[in-house]
Amino acid sequence: MKKYTSTKLLLKFSFSLAVIASASIFYSIYKSHYINSKFMILTKINSKLNDLHNIEREFRKKKNIIPVKKFEKESLNMIKLIKIEHFKKMNELYLKYEKQFYEYAKITMETDGNENTGLKGKFRNAVHIVEKIFKENNYIKLNNILLECRRNEKDFLLRKSSVYLDRHKKNYSKLINEVNKIDINNKDIIIKNLKLYKYNFLKLVAIINNVSASKLSPFKKTKLFRFNLEEYIGTYYMLILKQSKSIFIINLLAFISVLLIIIFIFFIINFAINQNNKLLKNKEILEIKVKERTAELEIQKNKFHDFFRKSKNAYLMIIDEKFVDCNIAATELLGYTKKELLDYPENLSPEFQPDGSNSKIKAREHMDEAINKGWARFEWIHLHKDGTPRVIDVTLSIIDRDYEVAISVSWYDITKRKKAENELKDKMLEIIKINKKLENYSYTISHDLKEPIRSIRTFSEFIVEDYNDYFDNEAKDYFSRIIKASSKMALMIDDLLILSRVGRTDIEFKNISIKEIVKEVESILQQKIQETNTIIKLNELPVIFCQPTWVRAIFQNLISNSIKYNDKEEKIIELSYKEINGFYEFSVKDNGNGIEESQFEKIFGLFRKAHQDRNIEGSGAGLAIVSSVIEQHDGKIWVNWSEVTKGTEFKFTISKNLNNLEESNE
Repeated sequence: MKKYTSTKLLLKFSFSLAVIASASIFYSIYKSHYINSKFMILTKINSKLNDLHNIEREFRKKKNIIPVKKFEKESLNMIKLIKIEHFKKMNELYLKYEKQFYEYAKITMETDGNENTGLKGKFRNAVHIVEKIFKENNYIKLNNILLECRRNEKDFLLRKSSVYLDRHKKNYSKLINEVNKIDINNKDIIIKNLKLYKYNFLKLVAIINNVSASKLSPFKKTKLFRFNLEEYIGTYYMLILKQSKSIFIINLLAFISVLLIIIFIFFIINFAINQNNKLLKNKEILEIKVKERTAELEIQKNKFHDFFRKSKNAYLMIIDEKFVDCNIAATELLGYTKKELLDYPENLSPEFQPDGSNSKIKAREHMDEAINKGWARFEWIHLHKDGTPRVIDVTLSIIDRDYEVAISVSWYDITKRKKAENELKDKMLEIIKINKKLENYSYTISHDLKEPIRSIRTFSEFIVEDYNDYFDNEAKDYFSRIIKASSKMALMIDDLLILSRVGRTDIEFKNISIKEIVKEVESILQQKIQETNTIIKLNELPVIFCQPTWVRAIFQNLISNSIKYNDKEEKIIELSYKEINGFYEFSVKDNGNGIEESQFEKIFGLFRKAHQDRNIEGSGAGLAIVSSVIEQHDGKIWVNWSEVTKGTEFKFTISKNLNNLEESNE
């Protein structure tokens, strides 16, 4: 250990303190000049900001252009001062304050300006002309309506409520109609000034509504930005004061440094002696701890070896592409002795794996993967000593063993699981074949059922056409019911057939735009849409992975129902969507007849209608088909909102993960 004398320590430490003291003095001189410069500029800026504040007060009193001109002049001087010291943040805050003041001045002069320039003055001048004409010609009724408009106007300006604005519009329309009905003097002047009154009043309303929509008024925003600027200047003042205090502290430190030289000489000598004693003591303690830790590691090593050998899971160790160790479970798994397994028998693996790859080449690839990634996992075919193939789930892990790179191998027998999976696949194929037969059967049954129904309807229509004059009203009603019932029965059979085809695997899934699908539905229902005066509003719709034919059936059923169950002259249907928790959530909203809450769940049943009106065509199977299609797309449908006579909103979801589902089915 290197020894230091007290003289050397004294010289080194004294030199260090002298350097610190000199640097402190030079720094304090430079910093004093810098702070004085900043302080003077900030004082001028603060003075200018007070002048601008006074101009702002003057504007709030006079509300004309003169204070604004003063503000503009003083603002240029303010910006010059800020740019002298490159106050970037202060410049941003001031520009926000300046911009907001001009906006506040503009709105104030528009809404509360003088009688010649303000909107209030303009529309009130116009209405005074009309009032004068009404009074001169003794038009009492017209004058009363005008007075009612004025009351509504004042109520709106006082309370800012849309109720008074609606009343004003209603009374204004009434006044115009009354003026147009009768022949009065100066009609052109009256109408011109009334229109001028309406135009300027509505312009004022627009400004007031725009101001009211924001969280803060223009005046409060101006005040807020000025406060932010004042706060920033105050903060900067405090920063400069702190810096001035720091100069005093630096000078004090320079003085104290000289005094501490002698004190530290004795402290360092004492410290060096104590440190040397501690190092010697720590060396002895460290040697004892190394011995204890070595013993602990040896115990841990023995425990690991016991776990490796006695574990019920099969473990092996590979070094330089050779088995160097294995446990009892590994030998029992394939029926070899430990010596036989470590010698790697030739028939341990077949020549080729099930994917056709050579076993030796494939094993080399997996080991390279484990070395590069630190691990690898794969399925492998090994042969039992009796020749029986075993499917093994293999995990390779890179570990260090006595400073050598080794590979730990874990075997897990999954032969039974693979056998069960293959049996399950065979069962699934069998189920698919049975479903195909059932589908063909449903086609045949539907055709056989429709034939006698078609005959009943046809012969009933013949009888009505040929013998209608011989029937009384009751007989005619019976035949009418027979024809309607047979038509409905045929429709129900068609819907059952459609329902049986939902989810057929031979219909291709693909990416398609929902907006294009809705456009196709509009084309199909074009005649009905035009005849019923229906408006379909399309918001942004996504491109999704689905079965296009059945998704088209969803939108066609829902849009058709929205048109069918709507008695209003103008029918409105709105479509939108959002993405939530791995699903596309679609909304189909209308202004139709609505659905009673008790029917919300029932309408999705087969042959169930929300409205039991026999004059409305349909079997009642549409929503059942829609529900089945949506279930095939891993989604659900529900009535989100409905109110009788006001409308209904259906919502349904389609999974965003159908691509993965399709791949798993394959």
